[in-house]
Amino acid sequence: ADLRFAELSDANLANADLSYANLSHANCYSANFRYVNFDGANLTKTNFYNANLYDCNIRHAKIIETNFRQANLASSTFTGSKIKKAIFFSAHTLNTRGIKHKKKR
Repeated sequence: ADLRFAELSDANLANADLSYANLSHANCYSANFRYVNFDGANLTKTNFYNANLYDCNIRHAKIIETNFRQANLASSTFTGSKIKKAIFFSAHTLNTRGIKHKKKR
């Protein structure tokens, strides 16, 4: 699916299969992506601010300068994804796999 630059604010895409979709530059503010398959998706510069990505398959995805600020990423898997300059500030990451967590000092 080609969703480049799509306006998906407040959209409900729960349980969707977005494997290999191109969501680069899409605005997904406060959208519901619960249980979505993003395997191999291009999420470059996608805005997931305050979005619900609970228990998503985000394996082998391209995640460059992606905004996950205040997103719910609990139980999601990022294994094998290329993650560069992504923003995870205040994101909920309980039981998330494939993201290196920085330890607080």
